[in-house]
Amino acid sequence: MTYEFLEGEFRRNVESVGRVVLVFAPWAAPVSLTRAWCLFEIFVCVQRGIELEVIMPAAQMANFARALVDDFDSIAAALSRIALDEAEATKPEDKANILRAVEASVGVGELDKQVLHELRAWLARVGGDALATDPDNWGLTMALGRLLQDQGKLVEALPLMMRALQGCEEQLGASHPDTLGSVNNLAS
Repeated sequence: MTYEFLEGEFRRNVESVGRVVLVFAPWAAPVSLTRAWCLFEIFVCVQRGIELEVIMPAAQMANFARALVDDFDSIAAALSRIALDEAEATKPEDKANILRAVEASVGVGELDKQVLHELRAWLARVGGDALATDPDNWGLTMALGRLLQDQGKLVEALPLMMRALQGCEEQLGASHPDTLGSVNNLAS
């Protein structure tokens, strides 16, 4: 693909479809996040305000759902490995043109930040949905609060972190390591 195609027709095509579907497989190390084209598509979504839908094969979704409740931090870590300059493309000229297009607009580092921000926003939505079905999961509550805190959404994060602390105190006692960890998270 040429640079001109990326800057013109490709962006217009994504915009006219109005949505991009991103496949996470395996969810713990999504191949799509290692591909230059996929990262560029996510970036175009962010720039143009286009809906990004994340889907997974059924078996991956089941594993993801378990991790969402039991090990939220592993998901956040898996999604944080965004690096366009290290991403692959089948054709070297495609990657070169993608890098050129990105450098001409915001730069590779900024693309990485914007893609990461979009994925973390998606994770916050999915985490919120999971929390709605399991409101007494204090680990998930605190992890979601920390994620929102990291995104600068302190007004949303604080009630979750306070709720997690209160739940831990009631369920485990004030001196339990998980309760003390909640106090530490709230203080930071």
